[in-house]
Amino acid sequence: MIPDINVDSKTYLHGNHVHVNQDSSNVLLDVDVANNAVTLNMNSLTANFYTDSFRAHEWIFVATGHLEVDMDTVNIGMGLSFETQTLADGRVVPAVKAVDVNVDINRNDIDIKIWGNIWTDFASAFEIFFKSTVVGLIQDTITDTLTTTVPAFLNSELASTDGSLTVPTFGHWFLDWTTPEAAIVTSTSFELGAKGIMWDDIKGEAEWATDFADMAYKNTTEAAGFQVFLSDVSVDSLMGSYLEVGSIAGTLIGD
Repeated sequence: MIPDINVDSKTYLHGNHVHVNQDSSNVLLDVDVANNAVTLNMNSLTANFYTDSFRAHEWIFVATGHLEVDMDTVNIGMGLSFETQTLADGRVVPAVKAVDVNVDINRNDIDIKIWGNIWTDFASAFEIFFKSTVVGLIQDTITDTLTTTVPAFLNSELASTDGSLTVPTFGHWFLDWTTPEAAIVTSTSFELGAKGIMWDDIKGEAEWATDFADMAYKNTTEAAGFQVFLSDVSVDSLMGSYLEVGSIAGTLIGD
């Protein structure tokens, strides 16, 4: 949704909408190692701009109606750079910020359709107005959304978890997935290290006496694209905390 455009009290575009279509073959997922970021670029999108009502006034002439604009060459791209955020209780979880944001609309590939009460020269005058003012507003709105709104929403959602996940079907069993270090983006991998301690909220979270070992992110001698490394501390917490929230029952029958 694009905000209403009010040039003055007599000239406006109200009820503005933008819809975007994208061929999946033009969606490119890549990395920006320098910014520790994953990037997404969508090239050659087609976009449709529609306004529910417009009014334009020039001397004794007044034009009213609605209009539709097809923008056939639109490029949108952004990257998410990975950081950490420290919450009020001192716990650390992932955070992202926007990088490599690009919004480009080809002003030479725009088709404008107008319906309503218009005078002869209005269409050409409006085309100039749209390609300058309105296209600029669309680009600014999308850029602001990608730069500010998207990262703020993601960071808020990550913070709301407080770095803990509830284990399904166990009301008191949790996984501490806090991330003291930011995720690492390389040219060949995405690496993320989490604390990985299991605990229950009845007895509280506690780390085992064993120190955390230095853990690898990736074993380059292995062909597996998805790799997980678990420390003995994580395994111990899994087994020990399960006995606090679950039960093991059975019958041993001797001969």
